[in-house]
Amino acid sequence: MVTIIRDRIRDQIQRGLTLEQVKASRPTRDYDGRYGATTGPWTTDMFVEAVYRSLTSKAVRPAAGPAQMRASAHSTLAAKINFSGAKYWPLFSR
Repeated sequence: MVTIIRDRIRDQIQRGLTLEQVKASRPTRDYDGRYGATTGPWTTDMFVEAVYRSLTSKAVRPAAGPAQMRASAHSTLAAKINFSGAKYWPLFSR
């Protein structure tokens, strides 16, 4: 559900729609009956705005292919375990 809504909003951003236009298009409409809210601490509009802002806070990047995802995972893993020596990389490149 969240991925589908994110993709809808990302497509609308790429087409140049503003936040208000995205909200008016109701990208969550398929899920509003079950998950939507117009009142309370977290409304559907707040959710759409959060997704929109997260996607526009940096350049919208195309989806990564398997090779880029593996490279990204390796970089993240290296950062987490703080290995700086290249001799460790063969262990993680399989």
